[in-house]
Amino acid sequence: MKFDWTQYLNVAEEFIEHSQSSTFREAYLRSAISRSYYCAFCLARNFLKERGTVFPEDKINIHEFVIKTYSESGDRTEEKVGEDLKRLRNDRVNADYFEIMHVTEVIAKLDCGLARNTVDKIEEMKRKEKKEGE
Repeated sequence: MKFDWTQYLNVAEEFIEHSQSSTFREAYLRSAISRSYYCAFCLARNFLKERGTVFPEDKINIHEFVIKTYSESGDRTEEKVGEDLKRLRNDRVNADYFEIMHVTEVIAKLDCGLARNTVDKIEEMKRKEKKEGE
């Protein structure tokens, strides 16, 4: 059975909720930011695969490839997806790797919202392409 990547977004929202009463507050918020990004990224990547996009063999740069593909597509909605993925990735890298950065609930909530909007845009593009293919 295929994993539903939107579950990561649900987990991120739960992390934010639990962070309010936890001694692990910042860890929950950092994890929420990370899961928000991976939800949006994996859905965006999979949509490109469904379209038949050929991915580079170099798996190390897959994140950059996906972001660049959307950002340079020439379609405004796709370009927005690329911009949003870039911002989410930046925040995810900061949350996952930089202990000096202070992560706040505001950032985590903004990233959850941005990821949710990205998911909605991808779903909208899928519906549009399906309709055009009929």
